[in-house]
Parts: sequence; C-alpha cells; structure tokens
Amino acid sequence: MREFVQAVSAAIEAQGADVEFVIRQIGRMPPLPRLAVAALRGAFQINCLLANGCSFEQLDAAGRTRRLQAWRTSGLAPLRDFVLLHEGLLVFSAYSQLEQTPDP
Repeated sequence: MREFVQAVSAAIEAQGADVEFVIRQIGRMPPLPRLAVAALRGAFQINCLLANGCSFEQLDAAGRTRRLQAWRTSGLAPLRDFVLLHEGLLVFSAYSQLEQTPDP
C-alpha cells in the first residue's frame, strides 16, 4: 500500500504530502469502507496490469497521470471516488503541513 500511495502522491505532484498520513487515515476507516478501498486498489492494479503490462508503481510519471486521469473521468462513480479519496487526503496532508510550518 505504501508504494501505491507514494506513486499517487508523485503522480498528482502534491508538494509536501505525507504518505504515512494517507496510510494512517485509510487504516482508521471502519472495516467495510476500508475493505472497499482495498478492493478498489486491487481493481486499479489489475486495470494497470491489463492496460500497461505493469503495476501502477512501475509506470513513469506520464503513465501514472494517464491511469489516474482514466479513473478520474470514468463513467463509474466508485472509480472516480477512489482517485478523489487519495487526492483529497494528499491535499489535506500537504495543507496541514503548510499550516504547521512556521513563518520565516
């Protein structure tokens, strides 16, 4: 999971995003939503393997961006929501770190 979240972080270029924060937040979800996220992560990886012949983590930045964009614009709401969940957590993490950074 760590590699996946790091790859998503790099793909959307979330400056200062804390990968561990995202992993912790998903880990704190109630069992059913956490299971749904895990299932969608598996489907995402299978989709990457079928479309690109390799896992998401092995794609270059352009390939990652294309895969995320494909799910972001999918006609299936759970696929869009999966990407939005990770993006939202990464943005929240980055913003939280900015808030904690003292002014010079």
